[in-house]
Amino acid sequence: MNSLSKLKIAFVTLSLVLIVGVFMLLSSSPQRSKSVTANLTSGVNVGTHAGSGTFLTLSGKDANVANYFEKGPTLIWFIVTGCASCSVSLPIASQYLNTFESRHVHVLVLDLYGDLSYSKQGEIQLGEFGSQVSSKVTSKAWTWGLASESLSYAYDPTSIPDQYFLVEKGGDIYYQNNDLASSIQSLLQKISALKDA
Repeated sequence: MNSLSKLKIAFVTLSLVLIVGVFMLLSSSPQRSKSVTANLTSGVNVGTHAGSGTFLTLSGKDANVANYFEKGPTLIWFIVTGCASCSVSLPIASQYLNTFESRHVHVLVLDLYGDLSYSKQGEIQLGEFGSQVSSKVTSKAWTWGLASESLSYAYDPTSIPDQYFLVEKGGDIYYQNNDLASSIQSLLQKISALKDA
């Protein structure tokens, strides 16, 4: 092999490494701490009242998170469709839907404002994303929707996806964390300890 061929191979290899590196950098979600609350950046905190906020369901209806708090414990989970950890967490969460349902915890899977359009097209895209990551997207144990700008900002002002909040019946935040896939056991323990579950 002559030196020109070796140079071409080295150039192609270096180009591929750079392309893969740029792709990984652009497609990865931000690195976040896995501690329970100390390093989460949110607009609400454990022990405070969750408040209300609107979202658009996949069926095109306006809904308010506060209506869910009146019925029982609610897990509000913010995702984005391009989030790698969300794509891993969603199928894991779907494996525990029966557990959530048996403990009377309703799950709201809400796309952060700005990821998809707050419209019928956004509903369709979110539904397609949900179907790709879980065959149980239509389960009655969870509701999927598009968070309004005010709801997204109230809970997640820095738009970090894969954050979730466990809200007690009545609306007080009982627990918050991120990266549901790696924190599912802690979440299940908190759900078991809920008074109203």
